[in-house]
Amino acid sequence: MLLAASVLVFVIACSNVANLILTRTVRREGELTIRAALDASTGTLRRMLLAESLLLCSALCRGTLRRAKATKPLTLLRMR
Repeated sequence: MLLAASVLVFVIACSNVANLILTRTVRREGELTIRAALDASTGTLRRMLLAESLLLCSALCRGTLRRAKATKPLTLLRMR
């Protein structure tokens, strides 16, 4: 039961991140159009967006892991 709840929370978190990335890309449509007009290839634009997304996701994962490390000792103290 707990595993199913955690999977559901993970799926919701992933969909939220996907929506944030999509919204950010839509807002930057003008910038991408200008870059394409300045002869940037589709591959270059894709790599730029992928690198930005990976940077955002890695920062999110690092923050989550730091929080988990910080709260773990507290939960061990509460169990005693």
